[in-house]
Amino acid sequence: MATTIEDVLAVLAKNAKRMRGDRTQADLAEASGLTVSQISQIESGRPENPPSVRTLVALANGLGVDVSELLKRAAG
Repeated sequence: MATTIEDVLAVLAKNAKRMRGDRTQADLAEASGLTVSQISQIESGRPENPPSVRTLVALANGLGVDVSELLKRAAG
């Protein structure tokens, strides 16, 4: 089965929200060097303007995880 950009963005959105935990979007924006708007867009999973690789790296660094963890589907 082929993976679509919508599938990848949905996984990214779910993982980013989960990994952010109790932190606010503003806290994560400060830790990652991204804007609150960028964090919000990533967490919404909207496909209109997918994040760049540079943005994914910044997000992963802000969360303290590997980029691969952001894109990993849940088992099951």
